[in-house]
Amino acid sequence: MKHLIHIGLLCTLHDPNLRPNMKWVVEALSDLSFKLPSLPSFLSHPLYISLSSPSETTSPSSTSGTISASAAENVSLITNYNSSTNYFTAAGETVYVTAENRNSGIISSKSMNRNHHRPNFPVVETPREISYKEIVCATSNFSESRRVAELDFGTAYHGILDNDCHVLVKRLGMKTCPALRIRFSDELRNLGKLRHRNLVQLRGWCTEQGEMLVVYDYSASRILSQQLLQIHNKGENDSVLEWNHRYNIVKSLASAVHYLHEEWDEQVIHRNITSSAVILEQDMNPRLSSFALAEFLSRNEHGNHQVVNDGSTSVRGIFGYMSPEYVETGEATTAADVYSFGMVVLEVVSGQMAVDFRYKEVLLVKKVHEFVMKKRPLKELADVRLNGEYNEKELMRLVRLGIVCTSSDPELRPSMRQIVSILDGNDKLLNMKKRESREDWRERNGSSLSMVRRIQALGIQ
Repeated sequence: MKHLIHIGLLCTLHDPNLRPNMKWVVEALSDLSFKLPSLPSFLSHPLYISLSSPSETTSPSSTSGTISASAAENVSLITNYNSSTNYFTAAGETVYVTAENRNSGIISSKSMNRNHHRPNFPVVETPREISYKEIVCATSNFSESRRVAELDFGTAYHGILDNDCHVLVKRLGMKTCPALRIRFSDELRNLGKLRHRNLVQLRGWCTEQGEMLVVYDYSASRILSQQLLQIHNKGENDSVLEWNHRYNIVKSLASAVHYLHEEWDEQVIHRNITSSAVILEQDMNPRLSSFALAEFLSRNEHGNHQVVNDGSTSVRGIFGYMSPEYVETGEATTAADVYSFGMVVLEVVSGQMAVDFRYKEVLLVKKVHEFVMKKRPLKELADVRLNGEYNEKELMRLVRLGIVCTSSDPELRPSMRQIVSILDGNDKLLNMKKRESREDWRERNGSSLSMVRRIQALGIQ
């Protein structure tokens, strides 16, 4: 409520030059953690002067003082046809009377602006193409000290643009493909239109020097995968991600993907939902990033979404997060995104990586499937570092949700709309009656299992 009142007061400042624009307002309303500028003194307010008759407009006056000749020249008469009283407003210099100077006449907006501090509204930048030179300068030439993390398809660096704007620069490793570079640039232009409190705010991009660089606003210090999967030493349990944060991260991520699938003007299939693509802000609010592979679907004349066919069905994504049917066909669908989301849910619950060659059971999804087949207690999947400190009902909900989202049969997966409802407590939508047999699961996941065997044969971990 305080957040809304504060925005309302900023929007109703009497000087129009001091009010924020609607782009800023939308951003401020979509994020309660958005830092609002301080309010100016409300000792200043406009003066509406009552006139006894239109003929007196040549020398208007009021009980508060007399308007100067220069201000009177800018006055336009407004007649109130419902009464004999007339009013005027200033068309040029807005006329104010201040509480401090109430008995000493009227001052103009120009003199007021000299004496009163203007609110400092953060600028909501439209994403733009940023020069390679700017990015090199911002990241100290991609120095090791600025490296934040190794992310999907590249490395993330902390940078500072224009001396005070903190950004995250993602340096992608796919720069050798000219067609992908063009597609990458086009899709990032579309991303500039997306607005959701759980999506990373795009600031710009760069395709110079054969590079593919994505620049995001950066107010965070953690990546979800790092926070979940880091190895903790004894006595450092305070660094373990608490259960309430885990559940809220999953809820917020579901809201963001639902927005992409159903709420925005176009339908967006992310194709790269992983725990490395989720950036955590200081208050643990997650923001989904990594849109380089995103597929934008336009509406047809019936209002339904359809893929703009570019003739490409190549598989692009992170092994372990890609659904079985996507691995086989390369066709981007919302159901494939749901599968990737389900893998992140299982990571959040278990604290284990989707793919980990250090263990005999490499694929987390296969490990969970074996739990279901053997009818083992699903609570055993909980991250042992939580030491049992979790809400059992929420834990079981997330485990079951992760299982149905990672069904090998896309027809068995819920939609993101249903997932949002389930996370709000509507467990009736969780349908686990239809279970895949071990044989069916192995057949559908044949490509992934074959890939694991080949990598293991090479001795790669």
